[in-house]
Amino acid sequence: MLQRIQTLYLIIAAMISGVVAFIAPFWNEENGEMSLLLDLLQDEVTYYRAIPFLFMLSAIGSLVAVFTYKNRTRQIIINRINIVINFLLLGIIVYHLLN
Repeated sequence: MLQRIQTLYLIIAAMISGVVAFIAPFWNEENGEMSLLLDLLQDEVTYYRAIPFLFMLSAIGSLVAVFTYKNRTRQIIINRINIVINFLLLGIIVYHLLN
């Protein structure tokens, strides 16, 4: 399982995605300030709950890909889905930064 460098990269990606979901500041439309995830979950704004959810989905996808090392085609499919999730996150964050 740990013979490939890809496994190390997937573990690092899972750790970063899992941590970013809880410590990164997210936007709050009501007053325009930046808030942590724990502050936003108490508010009624439901749109911002998608960003940490996608980060956690990316972390879970990376961990699932690590443990599917015996079936390489399934691992490639999971990694491609994870790439799409990360591009979606990048698009959402860039959209908010430019507005």
